[in-house]
Amino acid sequence: MASDDFIAEFIFQWKIHNFSYCLPWKCIRSPTFVVESMDNTEWCLHIWPKDYTDGIHMEYYLYRISNDRGPERIEIKFELSFKDVNDIQVVKEVMQDTFERDEFKGFAKFVGQDTVYKHRRSEYLPDDTLTACCRMQRVERDIIDPILCDATSVIGVERSSFNWTIENFSSIQNGDKRMMLVHTDSKGKSSFTLILSLMDDPEGEIQIEISHNYMDQPNMTNCEICVMDDSNNIIHSKKDSRYLEGKFWIFPSFITKRKLMADEDTCLIKDELNLKFDISVSLDVTYNEINAYGRYFPEDIGSSSNSDEGCLSSKNSESEHSDTADLRVFEIYLDELKCWYEDGTFSDIILKVGKESFPAHRLILSMKSSKFKEMLVKDSKKKDMELTDVDAETLRELLNFIYIGEVEKLDCDSATKLYVAAKNYNLLGLEQTCLVYLIENIEVSTAWNILKFGGEHDVDELKTLAKDFIIDNATEMIHSHEWKEFATDNIKLALETIQEMYLKQTEEKF
Repeated sequence: MASDDFIAEFIFQWKIHNFSYCLPWKCIRSPTFVVESMDNTEWCLHIWPKDYTDGIHMEYYLYRISNDRGPERIEIKFELSFKDVNDIQVVKEVMQDTFERDEFKGFAKFVGQDTVYKHRRSEYLPDDTLTACCRMQRVERDIIDPILCDATSVIGVERSSFNWTIENFSSIQNGDKRMMLVHTDSKGKSSFTLILSLMDDPEGEIQIEISHNYMDQPNMTNCEICVMDDSNNIIHSKKDSRYLEGKFWIFPSFITKRKLMADEDTCLIKDELNLKFDISVSLDVTYNEINAYGRYFPEDIGSSSNSDEGCLSSKNSESEHSDTADLRVFEIYLDELKCWYEDGTFSDIILKVGKESFPAHRLILSMKSSKFKEMLVKDSKKKDMELTDVDAETLRELLNFIYIGEVEKLDCDSATKLYVAAKNYNLLGLEQTCLVYLIENIEVSTAWNILKFGGEHDVDELKTLAKDFIIDNATEMIHSHEWKEFATDNIKLALETIQEMYLKQTEEKF
């Protein structure tokens, strides 16, 4: 442990959105950040938010990357903290230690899980966003103007709410099953299959099986099922959650046919069972990016509490707001980066595609893309680099996003090309930009191509969206010129789509 009265030369601030939906037993890892003043060493933060060791505490570590180009050993003092919505520390710990490459240092019992998720949730998780901060100072180093790096991560969550009305409920016998396919209206990003079964027992236990499009990857599924009356009041309900991967979920039983029939005047008006489902599917981190590097202008960096459990500082709140107002980031790079990108100022690498050349900067490419970093480290002495996996226009838009976070122009064809390039170069933000464009611009002339692209590149949300659009516009789509070409070249996808059309029509009949 070390004294906490030090001025940091580097501050990393990291916001994690949808934090309460993090997966159990999984670490959340921040984007990698480079500390130039510490000999270009590279670091990241690791947070184990739920049920990792004792199931009581969160673990929080600073990690030095295994292949950085800094010295073999470096001694630093660092502070790890969580902050509230006013940028005030609510809990912190300080340590001084020597790091070699590929080493973790930190705290196995940083803060109680119940403190964060229950007792003081409003302080730790405003809008379900955790703000984590790491302050670093090299030991025996003259004080320099501190640099702040700002980063964002998003835990993917798909939420859906829908009703299922089961007609002629009294006719269902032991062993019978009813099925419902649910295509959500949240731009096709998830769909569910529900199977209701009547078990072979005297009470007629009702079993509900749930599966969804994310079952092939780790996910936490939360579900509430309610039995509703004809005035939309809840009569019976059950909540549960389950960590799932590669299998269906049999929801815990909470109703029986006998119980419902005994209360049929409330639960089975017109012999219809009306079930309401509220489901959220929590995925892994879907966005993980550095936002900006900038200078920090502190007089007193950081405000914190002194209690072990992280009580708020006892300073006057108006004084705190005044202090933190002076501790804002001045983003020194954005305008300069745009100029550097446009006129090639200080460029130290030329990217070539065919006859076209694109001046760029090794540091910026490496900070934004792990793939570029790997390529540039491998060929560190080269002044130019030939790229064969993108065309010139796609590379132009990719670089535009890397430098200024924007894409100037997109259509269906360029969005699919740019998505492939973004995935290849590990640019999650650009992947999402392309997906959003395709989702928002699907139409009769593009739906078959989007379905084909989603199938070829395993983009489930695009496949689902395109199938939903095609099914909803079945007559027009099946008679389109694009269908004939698609069906000839994509037999498997064509059969899947026709099958889902048939299932929907069958379901509507019954």
